[in-house]
This record gives sequence, structure tokens and C-alpha cells, in this order.
Amino acid sequence: MFSPYRLRFGGILLQILGLTLALTEMHTVAALERKYIVVHEKDNRAELRMRSSQTLIVDLVSQPGTGYTWKIFRFDETLWKSNRLDASDIKELVKGHVLRERVQSGLPGSEEEQVFQFVPKMQGSTEIEIRYVRPWEPAVPARAFKLRVELTN
Repeated sequence: MFSPYRLRFGGILLQILGLTLALTEMHTVAALERKYIVVHEKDNRAELRMRSSQTLIVDLVSQPGTGYTWKIFRFDETLWKSNRLDASDIKELVKGHVLRERVQSGLPGSEEEQVFQFVPKMQGSTEIEIRYVRPWEPAVPARAFKLRVELTN
């Protein structure tokens, strides 16, 4: 049986679906146009597609009082130039609104964030692994962060 309400409801659903697809496409395009791509520990094991003109920032939480620190374990040196950022570099990224403002408690044993920067040299596909280790026990990581990255033009 024909019902004008069904037609109207179906049209509304199609409009919502179209809007959702348009927003998803806009989000992907916006992500590809940013200069920096920032990932955190919650992004562990993610697959990321980025342009070779973008810089990857990996922001990980540590607790230095425990003896643990994040160390780059594996990455393709032919595809990336990497370094750990110091406080002044991080401050510049906060000023540029790339990273959020740091809250420093100043208490012994409090959490800290360690930030790594990866600058692409060329296109390719690779995996980055950063391990949370004690320097005297490098083979026994407490945690690991892995990211699969595809670098495109």
C-alpha cells in the first residue's frame, strides 16, 4: 500500500546518509591537508595513511620515576627521519595548537609525555614500533606502541 509518510521518512533517511558520507569524506580530506598528524597511545596498532609532506607526531605518556622510558625500537630509516622532541620543541607545537597544553604537576613520580617526531623522506609503507622499556632491561618491554603507515604524495 502506498503511503506518503513512508516516502517522506525514506527521503529523510537518504538525506541523513548523504550528509554522513559527505562529512566523512570532508574529515578524510581535512586529515590529509594538515601539516601534522598527531597520534597517542590510544591509537596503538592503527593503520594510518598520510602524505609525504606531513609530519607524524607520536605523543606517549610515561612515568620516568619507574625507570621506564619510550624508545624507538623499529622504523624504516630510508622512509623517515626521526627524533625525540625536547621541551622547547614541544612548547612550540603547543603554541601552534598542534599539541594540547601540558599540565605539569611537579610531583616526583608524576606522569610525563614523551613526544617523537617522524618526518617522511619518501613514499612507501612501513611500521613504526616504540617500546616502553627500562634501559637495563631492553628486551622486556612493559608496553609497545605500533603504527602501520602508508606514505603517499
